[in-house]
Order: sequence, then C-alpha cells, then structure tokens
Amino acid sequence: MTDKGVFDTNVLTLTRFVLEEGKKAQGTGELTNLLNSICTAVKAISTAVRKAGIANLYGISGTTNVTGDQVKKLDILSNDLVINMIKSSFTSCVLVSEEDEKAIIVEPDKQGKYIVCFDPLDGSSNIDCLVSIGTIFGIYKKTTDGEPCEKDALQPGRNLVAAGYALYGSATMMVLSTGQGVNCFMLDPSIGEFILVDRDVKIKKKGKIYSLNEGYAQHFYPDVSEYLQKKKFPEDGSSPYGSRYVGSMVADVHRTLVYGGIFLYPANTKSPKGKLRLLYECNPMAYIMEQAGGMATTGSMNVLDIQPTSIHERVPVVLGSPDDVQEYLSIYYNHNQAAQSGYSFLASAPPVCDDRITTVVWTNQRRGLQYPYQPISTASSQRSAAQRLDAGSPNHSRRLVCWKAILKCHGETECHYAYDQYLYACSSVLSGDRKKCPSHCISSLIQLNMTQGGPALEDCDCATDPVCRSTKQAIEPCLPRTSTVGCTEARRQCEGDHYCSSAMRDYLFHCRKLFGGERCSEDCRRVISNMRTMPKAQQLDTCVCDGTDRNICEYIKVSMKTFCSDSSDRFAGSGFSDTEEDSEDDYIDREEYLYEENSSASPPCRTVLNILTTILVLTKFI
Repeated sequence: MTDKGVFDTNVLTLTRFVLEEGKKAQGTGELTNLLNSICTAVKAISTAVRKAGIANLYGISGTTNVTGDQVKKLDILSNDLVINMIKSSFTSCVLVSEEDEKAIIVEPDKQGKYIVCFDPLDGSSNIDCLVSIGTIFGIYKKTTDGEPCEKDALQPGRNLVAAGYALYGSATMMVLSTGQGVNCFMLDPSIGEFILVDRDVKIKKKGKIYSLNEGYAQHFYPDVSEYLQKKKFPEDGSSPYGSRYVGSMVADVHRTLVYGGIFLYPANTKSPKGKLRLLYECNPMAYIMEQAGGMATTGSMNVLDIQPTSIHERVPVVLGSPDDVQEYLSIYYNHNQAAQSGYSFLASAPPVCDDRITTVVWTNQRRGLQYPYQPISTASSQRSAAQRLDAGSPNHSRRLVCWKAILKCHGETECHYAYDQYLYACSSVLSGDRKKCPSHCISSLIQLNMTQGGPALEDCDCATDPVCRSTKQAIEPCLPRTSTVGCTEARRQCEGDHYCSSAMRDYLFHCRKLFGGERCSEDCRRVISNMRTMPKAQQLDTCVCDGTDRNICEYIKVSMKTFCSDSSDRFAGSGFSDTEEDSEDDYIDREEYLYEENSSASPPCRTVLNILTTILVLTKFI
C-alpha cells in the first residue's frame, strides 16, 4: 500500500461505496438513503455507548423486552434512534425490532419499499462491564401488494437485499453486504464518516477457534459434546482449538469472520428450539457469513432457507469456516439420525434404476425441528466430506440410506447446487401445499437427476424414517416426468440442426401473433405441422420449461394451449395437447398468466407483444 500521508484525498466512504454499487445495478438510490439513515443511527449509538457512564445510561430500565431479556437504558435509546432515523429516510414500510412485541408499521406519508429487521443493541447484558456490543440489521423488499403488515416481514433470509452489523469496540466498525461480497468500514471520528478498510472479506476455510457458552454443558446434546471433545483432544495429535466467547453475538461472530473458526449457539435441553432470534440476529449474520465464503446452519438446514412463522422466532445456529461447520454437521447428522431411527448406514438391497428422483426432508423429532438438511460449503470442504463418507462405506455399490445419500450429494459441487435448487423449487410440493407439481419443480428434478449424486438419491432407502416416506409420497406427482428433457437443452439441440433451426425462425415469424392474444393462423398451423415431423423439433413438444427463460417458455406454452387448442396437431399444444392423458397444463403456475381474447387490440398488449417478440428473437426461444 502506498503512503498517502495523513489525509486521503480520494477516500472511499460507505455512502460513496453503496452509491457506486447501486449505479452498477441501475438502482434508484433508495437503498443508499436507507443505509445512510442506519449509519447515522449507528454513529449516534456509538457516541452514546462512549458517554454511557457519564450520561448515566448504565443499568436496567426496570422492564423486559418481548423475548424476556432485561432492558437496559441504552437499549431503549438505541431502539428509538434506529426507528426514528429509518423512518426519516422515507424508504421503509415495516420495522421489526427485538425491543418491540409487534412490527412497527411506518406512517403512510413516510413509507417506502423496504422492510428492516434489527437488534438495536446486541449483547446489551455486557454494557455495564464495557464489553464490545453491536447493532445487527437485515433489509428486505416488500413483496406483496396492499397495505404493509407484519406478515410482510416473514421472509426467508434468501430474500435479503442487504445485511450488516456495527461493532462498538476499540473502534466502531460497520460490516456490510449488499449481495456482492462483504466489506468492512471503520468510523473515522475526525470526519464522522465510515471509511472502507477491508474490501471483499473472505473467511478462512478452517480456523483454530471455537466459540460457544460452555456454561450450558450439562444441557448439551451428544453431538455438541462430541464435537467439543474432538476440538479439545484431537485424535490426530494436532493442536487443540482455542476457546473464545464474549457473550455478544456481534463480537463473537466478527472474531470468527476475521480469524476463522466456528461459532455455535445450538439447541439444547434447556432451549430445544435455540436461543437466538431468526429475523434480526441469525439471518443477517448467516447472510454475511455465506457472502464471505462461510457456512451457516441450524444443523438440519441452511439458516437462510428457513421460512419464519413469527417475527421473534428462535432457531439454533452454527456458523463459520466451511470446513469447521462441515465437520460439525457430520457429527450432528450421525448422532441425530442414529438416535431417531436406529438403522444401519447401508441397506442390503441392490440399487434399482428407474429414472426417477427421490429425496428426503429429514426431521429431528427429538428437538421439534422440521427442516430440510441443506448446508452450503466450498468445493474443498465438500470433497473432504465426501471422502469421509466414502471411507465409512464398506460397499459403494449398495443402496444408501436417504440421509447419507444427501450427505454424499453435498460432497459434490454440482449435486449440492442442484439439490439446493430442488428444495427451493419443490418447496410447495414437499410442504403439502400443492398436490400437483409445478414445472420449475420438474425441471429442478431433471437437473438433479443428471448429476453424479443423483442416482444415489433416486434409490435411497428411508428404512424406518416416517418423514422420509411421507416426503417420497409428496414428491410422487413429479417423478414420472423427470426423464423428460429440459426446454433449454431441447432448444440447444434444435439450434444445432439446420432444418430445425430454420423451422424455428419460421415459427417465430408466423406464430408471433399468438402471444398478443390472436388465434392460430393457417400459416402458423402449417409451420407447427412441419416441425412435428422433425425429430429435433419434437422434443420442444414434450420438454419441461427450465433455466432463466422458464417464465417466457411457460408463457409460450400457455399461449399455445389457449389459442391453438382447437388444432388436431399434437404439436399445436407445445406440450399441452388435449389428447395427452396427463396434461402438463396442471404443471404450470397459471396465476402468472392472464389472458383476454383478442387483447392484442389494446395498445398495452401490443407493447407487450413487441417486447416479447424481441425477447424471443434474442433468446431464440420457441
């Protein structure tokens, strides 16, 4: 680094940094305003923390918050500061605070599009003894129409737009992620601005520190006890891990981010559902940890994939370096699966390949959790997990128990990614909310079935696990279609064939009015009939919409069904033929597509037609 002297004339402040990132994403600047308001609140809280002793802000206020914690005077001040600053930015509509029982609905004249969940002063029990404390926040977008309400805040962490925390220690630091990595900003009191000091922070793959409150050791479950034993007394003779625990989540997680290692606040017999709050503690920290290349899990699933049911919901959490978390997960999974079902790792039946995919949502009934196991790790940690798994498998050709098939899948980069996509795409089917399989679920199953770990998931054995069996039953409507080729691949094969590619261009020209609400023309029917005779084009009839063009693909299929359904041609339905016994019409989210007969007469529809036609030509999608 070059010496720029006492003053940097081109200093990169947090505001400037966020503005530059927003410009790249063609943002409106509203998020920048919101983050600026949070920064202002953090600066004020930082000053209050340093003046707390003089201003008589130490001590208990005499009340408890909604989660049962004693409220300190500085808690109340911090909460008021954050709420007032965010409201004044005119960018938010719903606020969720640890200190307030119900969500705060912003006044209509001050409302914006964002939802902010925050803990105004984390670790406040440490205020009086001058231990580091902090502020945690997570920002979401409102995703529903109508007046804002508390339910708008009940979004999984995957929906986070930005998250961060402020640490009030020897200096005040803001750690922030807007989805493009993690960056650290230090407050320079001389100019009153946060200055970028660490760009694109990455956590170590493996650390040498574990962090948890061992005062609860008598309440630990066996998996936690075994993990700690391995860290204190390594079997390979290596140096034991060091133990560090402050009691302030911000301080403990920040140290884990900087030095590597693992932070644990797992479930125990005293708190079987965990202690830390999901919306404004676990989700923001998990988001930052994953953006930095780490992992965050409850043990049974990725923290960011949990669907909240209440604004103050508690969950267990383990986060940190990917190799460390993966090691804990291996121990966790071995203990909990054995305790639940008591069956051997491998079944004796040989594999049966039936071109179908089956998976499992494992339930830890002993702890009252019902989450799919979905850890995320780096390729190296995944390989090490797979190696450990294979080392314990006496016969790789034998049929795996489902939980171990999932662990094996997570040891392979492509399978792991495909499995994550499957859980997200098929969540409505797995939860029982939908009896029929949406097309994006089918396409995710196709992709999963094409990975190396797919065959193991196809034929995994539920043994005595009732939840596994019910999950297989729930996913059954999707299984017969998983051998169908995806439309992305079908289109690629068609483009590689001269005759099919030429027919596709004819289709785009002669059938383009379909997507404006007009009936099939004779020229369009002739083109469709011609394509039906081509082997490469026939795949476009039965393919399942997938990939980034799925919505366009499904729009086309529904248009074909609506305006060419009277055709006798099998291809006229583009996968929606009336002669098919199992019409794929049931596999489309029809609420996304609304039609009016002859709607092309209206200027708005003509605009949509022009845009859609342009997209079709650019993407070469039929």
